[in-house]
Amino acid sequence: MLNVISQNLSEKEFVNNPYTAYENFFKLPKIFYWKEFGMPVTQNYKLVKKIFNDKRFVRKPPSKFFNNLDKEIKPFFLIEKNSMFENDGDLHRKLRAPFQNYFNKKNILILKKDIERISKELLKNIDENEFDFIKCFAEKLPVIIISRLLGFPEEMHSQLSKWSKNMVNMYQPASTKEKKLLAVKSSEDFYLYLSSFIKEKEKKNENDIITHLIKINNFKNRLSLQEIIPNIILLLNAGNEATTHLIGNSLYTLLKLKISHNKIKNEKNIFNELIRYDPPLHFFSRFAKERLIIEDHIFEEGSSIGLLIAAANRDPKIFERPNTFIVNRNNNNISLGIGEHFCLGSHLAKLELQSSINEVYNIYPKLSINRTPTYLDSFHFRGLKELKLLKG
Repeated sequence: MLNVISQNLSEKEFVNNPYTAYENFFKLPKIFYWKEFGMPVTQNYKLVKKIFNDKRFVRKPPSKFFNNLDKEIKPFFLIEKNSMFENDGDLHRKLRAPFQNYFNKKNILILKKDIERISKELLKNIDENEFDFIKCFAEKLPVIIISRLLGFPEEMHSQLSKWSKNMVNMYQPASTKEKKLLAVKSSEDFYLYLSSFIKEKEKKNENDIITHLIKINNFKNRLSLQEIIPNIILLLNAGNEATTHLIGNSLYTLLKLKISHNKIKNEKNIFNELIRYDPPLHFFSRFAKERLIIEDHIFEEGSSIGLLIAAANRDPKIFERPNTFIVNRNNNNISLGIGEHFCLGSHLAKLELQSSINEVYNIYPKLSINRTPTYLDSFHFRGLKELKLLKG
């Protein structure tokens, strides 16, 4: 019998600092039942890694998952089911392969000067001495970068960002019916836009990911339009929302702890520690492909387990002083996943984080926090509502 815990995900104290609760979770066995998620959850670093790598646990939902969906919500998941994120094994590799090369380290490093230039432009266009870093910068840079990579026109950036924000509400455990319906509409609108946009792209010879995908005639197991579109949506959402919150959370940490720019520039491990310390993604889930026994708990076929990666990154048996930010910590955090589902855009996210933080300090060396920020009530993507700063 599993220990049962209840932790309201919208409780103010938890929203602003879930890490106190996570610390208490380590007093529990390796697997416990989290009432609000309705599933067993593990906070244990080694067990999270083991399940990520165990092919008996998969990301693809069982058929009963779709059968039990509300008919008004179902269209969202029918679009998403062809996403690489929602599949495993050969199909996952087939869906991921055409995108892989665009996001390898060598090709992403080519973008460094562009990211630095865009960062400078955004920062220098901030007129007020007091400004909201999230609104003025963190929400803008990622959508510009991922949109240009994919090949979306600049005039669509604002709309793409709105669709992205609406769609991620579907993943919130306590999301309202109204927000879920808005997520459905946004996913359908995005799908229709892409269907039309791709037809226009076919007539052009441009240098972007979407153009390359639809013009690769000799690629083994070429993707259909029904497979390309959900994965473009996935890349936009992940490349926009997750990176926005990673940049915002990271700058807040650095300013709050008064980490000098000199230390940021010279300590090679600092950005990896930022990704461990306060990541945007805290939770993933997996489904059992067959009946399994893990840590004396029986998982029936189709049952799920939650992987609390942000807690695992603070496992005291793995990380010395886990709740302390250590600039030179050499750590193997799992914020970006493990195994075949390891984050496709990891190199891009790290480069955007490093480049943007350095440009912030270059342009505003006396930057300071003007007021203590609060976090969004958004467990799926942990991020700040606003970050009010003073230039100096």
